[in-house]
Amino acid sequence: GEVRQPSWEDRRRLILDHFRTVIDREERKMAMFKLKTFTGLYSKGLPDGLALRRRIQSLPHPESFVEAIERFFEELIPRAA
Repeated sequence: GEVRQPSWEDRRRLILDHFRTVIDREERKMAMFKLKTFTGLYSKGLPDGLALRRRIQSLPHPESFVEAIERFFEELIPRAA
């Protein structure tokens, strides 16, 4: 059978669920480290992924990663449609 590629919304939901889990389970400093690492991995191959990786370098707290991902996909999804 044919395997369906995940939609942009599928990817957004997966990343946000993962990030919220990291934030809930990890101490702040470790959460920051993990979120930067995961953002780098998740953004490879995405349109404007480099811009997202640059943006996260100055984020002040773990919750700001959720906001950055939301904003990134809000800008991406209409362009990709």
